Amino acid sequence: RNRTSFAAVVGTMVSLKFFTLTSTTQPGKEGAEAVAGALSRMPGLKVLELKGFHLTDEGVTVLAEAMEKLSALEMLNLATCDISENAAEALGKALERMPRMKVLHLEENELSSKGAEKLQRALAMMIGCKELSIGSNNLGKVGGQALATALAKMKRLELLDLSHNELGSDGK
Repeated sequence: RNRTSFAAVVGTMVSLKFFTLTSTTQPGKEGAEAVAGALSRMPGLKVLELKGFHLTDEGVTVLAEAMEKLSALEMLNLATCDISENAAEALGKALERMPRMKVLHLEENELSSKGAEKLQRALAMMIGCKELSIGSNNLGKVGGQALATALAKMKRLELLDLSHNELGSDGK
């Protein structure tokens, strides 16, 4: 049985609220397309966990297009998915369409400072977010400054993980 047939079955579960699919393999573009096809038929999805689902940039871009339709999403976990600055713009566009987002996990990716800059607008729009984990992304000082602008608008944050990002010691 291949991933496409699995995704087709999952895609018929239109009332699904929680979807978790973690992996230690690289599903590639084909796997991402299969998951994206299923997601596009789940408008009421509230929780999406793809931690460790090594998507790479091409896979994230495919998934981001499907995630734009998930306006009810409250929790997204894309930790350890090999997301780099190249896919951050597509991810940011999807996040902008998720006004109910409360928990976002992007830790242990490869966003860098440019990725943080590309996500800044989307993060600033997530004013109801309570938990943001974006540690271990090599954001650096410039990325930290981009995040600071967004964080200033995220007044409801209860948990913030920026660890292992080399943000600098001057506090600016």
